[in-house]
Amino acid sequence: MKVLNELKGIKKSSLGMWVAIIIGLHLGFGKTEQSNKELNASIEKTLLQNCNCESVVSQVKGTGISYDKDYGLSLSKLEFTLRFCDFDNSMEEEANRLNKILKRNVEEYKTKGLVVFNFESVNKMQSIVMDIKTSNTFSQN
Repeated sequence: MKVLNELKGIKKSSLGMWVAIIIGLHLGFGKTEQSNKELNASIEKTLLQNCNCESVVSQVKGTGISYDKDYGLSLSKLEFTLRFCDFDNSMEEEANRLNKILKRNVEEYKTKGLVVFNFESVNKMQSIVMDIKTSNTFSQN
Protein backbone atom coordinates (compact mmCIF):
# COMPACT_ATOMS: atom_id res chain seq x y z
CA MET A 1 0.00 0.00 0.00
CA LYS A 2 2.83 2.38 0.87
CA VAL A 3 4.47 1.72 -2.51
CA LEU A 4 1.18 2.51 -4.31
CA ASN A 5 0.86 5.83 -2.48
CA GLU A 6 4.45 6.73 -3.37
CA LEU A 7 3.80 5.89 -7.06
CA LYS A 8 0.67 8.06 -7.05
CA GLY A 9 2.69 10.92 -5.56
CA ILE A 10 5.36 10.52 -8.23
CA LYS A 11 2.73 10.48 -11.00
CA LYS A 12 1.07 13.65 -9.62
CA SER A 13 4.37 15.50 -9.34
CA SER A 14 5.40 14.36 -12.84
CA LEU A 15 2.08 15.52 -14.27
CA GLY A 16 2.41 18.86 -12.50
CA MET A 17 5.94 19.27 -13.81
CA TRP A 18 4.83 18.58 -17.40
CA VAL A 19 1.91 21.02 -17.11
CA ALA A 20 4.29 23.70 -15.82
CA ILE A 21 6.74 23.04 -18.67
CA ILE A 22 4.01 23.23 -21.31
CA ILE A 23 2.59 26.47 -19.87
CA GLY A 24 6.09 27.96 -19.63
CA LEU A 25 6.94 27.05 -23.22
CA HIS A 26 3.64 28.44 -24.47
CA LEU A 27 4.15 31.74 -22.66
CA GLY A 28 7.79 31.93 -23.76
CA PHE A 29 6.98 31.36 -27.43
CA GLY A 30 4.17 33.91 -27.27
CA LYS A 31 6.54 36.57 -25.94
CA THR A 32 9.18 35.61 -28.50
CA GLU A 33 6.69 35.87 -31.35
CA GLN A 34 5.54 39.33 -30.18
CA SER A 35 9.16 40.41 -29.81
CA ASN A 36 9.93 39.19 -33.36
CA LYS A 37 6.96 41.15 -34.77
CA GLU A 38 8.14 44.30 -33.01
CA LEU A 39 11.70 43.76 -34.25
CA ASN A 40 10.55 43.27 -37.85
CA ALA A 41 8.36 46.38 -37.69
CA SER A 42 11.27 48.40 -36.31
CA ILE A 43 13.63 47.10 -39.01
CA GLU A 44 11.11 47.76 -41.79
CA LYS A 45 10.57 51.33 -40.53
CA THR A 46 14.34 51.97 -40.30
CA LEU A 47 14.93 50.54 -43.79
CA LEU A 48 12.18 52.70 -45.29
CA GLN A 49 13.62 55.80 -43.62
CA ASN A 50 17.16 55.08 -44.86
CA CYS A 51 16.77 53.72 -48.36
CA ASN A 52 15.14 55.00 -51.50
CA CYS A 53 12.77 52.07 -52.06
CA GLU A 54 9.11 51.89 -52.96
CA SER A 55 8.45 49.34 -50.21
CA VAL A 56 10.12 47.04 -47.72
CA VAL A 57 8.52 43.70 -46.85
CA SER A 58 9.56 41.28 -44.13
CA GLN A 59 9.78 37.69 -45.31
CA VAL A 60 9.71 34.40 -43.42
CA LYS A 61 12.35 34.35 -40.73
CA GLY A 62 13.98 31.48 -38.92
CA THR A 63 14.82 31.22 -35.27
CA GLY A 64 16.78 28.34 -33.83
CA ILE A 65 20.06 26.64 -34.54
CA SER A 66 20.59 25.84 -38.21
CA TYR A 67 23.54 24.89 -40.37
CA ASP A 68 23.96 25.57 -44.06
CA LYS A 69 27.00 24.56 -46.11
CA ASP A 70 27.24 28.07 -47.58
CA TYR A 71 26.40 30.13 -44.48
CA GLY A 72 27.64 27.92 -41.65
CA LEU A 73 26.03 27.84 -38.20
CA SER A 74 23.33 30.40 -37.49
CA LEU A 75 20.95 31.05 -34.62
CA SER A 76 18.46 33.13 -36.59
CA LYS A 77 17.83 34.58 -40.02
CA LEU A 78 15.99 37.73 -41.05
CA GLU A 79 14.84 38.34 -44.61
CA PHE A 80 13.61 41.54 -46.23
CA THR A 81 12.54 42.33 -49.77
CA LEU A 82 13.34 45.88 -50.85
CA ARG A 83 11.21 46.71 -53.88
CA PHE A 84 12.12 49.12 -56.65
CA CYS A 85 15.10 50.76 -54.94
CA ASP A 86 17.22 53.55 -56.32
CA PHE A 87 20.83 53.70 -55.13
CA ASP A 88 24.11 54.81 -56.65
CA ASN A 89 26.45 52.16 -55.29
CA SER A 90 26.53 48.38 -55.82
CA MET A 91 23.96 46.10 -54.22
CA GLU A 92 26.57 44.69 -51.86
CA GLU A 93 27.63 48.19 -50.78
CA GLU A 94 23.98 49.14 -50.24
CA ALA A 95 23.39 45.99 -48.15
CA ASN A 96 26.49 46.81 -46.06
CA ARG A 97 25.30 50.39 -45.60
CA LEU A 98 21.84 49.24 -44.48
CA ASN A 99 23.35 46.61 -42.16
CA LYS A 100 25.45 49.30 -40.43
CA ILE A 101 22.41 51.56 -40.02
CA LEU A 102 20.33 48.72 -38.57
CA LYS A 103 23.11 47.74 -36.15
CA ARG A 104 23.31 51.34 -34.97
CA ASN A 105 19.56 52.08 -34.76
CA VAL A 106 17.78 48.80 -33.91
CA GLU A 107 18.98 47.30 -30.62
CA GLU A 108 17.79 43.68 -31.05
CA TYR A 109 19.07 43.51 -34.65
CA LYS A 110 22.65 42.98 -33.43
CA THR A 111 21.69 39.74 -31.68
CA LYS A 112 20.54 37.99 -34.87
CA GLY A 113 22.67 35.78 -37.11
CA LEU A 114 22.00 36.31 -40.81
CA VAL A 115 20.11 38.86 -42.84
CA VAL A 116 18.99 38.48 -46.45
CA PHE A 117 18.34 41.61 -48.45
CA ASN A 118 16.32 40.78 -51.59
CA PHE A 119 16.53 43.67 -54.04
CA GLU A 120 13.55 43.45 -56.38
CA SER A 121 13.26 45.40 -59.61
CA VAL A 122 10.92 45.16 -62.59
CA ASN A 123 12.87 42.38 -64.29
CA LYS A 124 14.67 40.51 -61.54
CA MET A 125 15.38 39.87 -57.88
CA GLN A 126 18.89 39.61 -56.48
CA SER A 127 19.79 38.60 -52.93
CA ILE A 128 22.61 39.56 -50.62
CA VAL A 129 23.09 37.22 -47.62
CA MET A 130 25.29 38.52 -44.85
CA ASP A 131 26.39 37.82 -41.32
CA ILE A 132 24.94 40.65 -39.24
CA LYS A 133 27.83 40.87 -36.78
CA THR A 134 30.75 40.69 -39.21
CA SER A 135 29.05 42.06 -42.38
CA ASN A 136 30.59 39.17 -44.33
CA THR A 137 28.66 38.53 -47.52
CA PHE A 138 27.99 34.86 -48.26
CA SER A 139 26.24 34.87 -51.58
CA GLN A 140 24.67 36.88 -54.32
CA ASN A 141 22.38 35.61 -57.02
